[in-house]
Amino acid sequence: RYEGSGHVATITMDRKSSHNALNPALCNELRDAWLRFRDSDDRVAVLASAEENYFCVGADVRDFPADMSRAVPGLGVELDKPVIAATSGWVVGGGFVIVQMADMCVASETTRFSYPEVKVGTTGGGVSSVLSRMPHKIAMEFLLVGEEMSAERAYQIGFVNKVAPKGQHVALAQEMAAKIAGNAPLVVRA
Repeated sequence: RYEGSGHVATITMDRKSSHNALNPALCNELRDAWLRFRDSDDRVAVLASAEENYFCVGADVRDFPADMSRAVPGLGVELDKPVIAATSGWVVGGGFVIVQMADMCVASETTRFSYPEVKVGTTGGGVSSVLSRMPHKIAMEFLLVGEEMSAERAYQIGFVNKVAPKGQHVALAQEMAAKIAGNAPLVVRA
């Protein structure tokens, strides 16, 4: 879903039956949302999930997308406006890549980041830029050991901007987005 208000776009993944697993349809819908955002008067986007316990579980193994990068802000569609990920519950694999490519992240205290590809033996490669988004040794541990990271730990290392009480992450992200949208748009884009 795409909802614009006050120059803030809220993009909500709503594939609850599969915990927002990235299939070709969801990847295409996210790409369309990023294109709409890019071409709109909206100045900031908040990406959220309609489901509290799962932000996104990554690629849909039953309906694997040929090109998952199309769903990723800045990869599938080049953007010069900020994106804030508002996460809760599990953020796994490709979902983690989406969050790492967002400019900011407001995480519910329930957020758990996971990149289990090292354990399952596959990777799409999009995660490699995580090395510029968190300290090198922590990123290497996260990628090579394959254990989950809590919202609090992600905040401590600077991967998450704010940790919100359960259920308040989207409102807090929208509040942050509204502040950004009220700033000088050319400077924000620059």
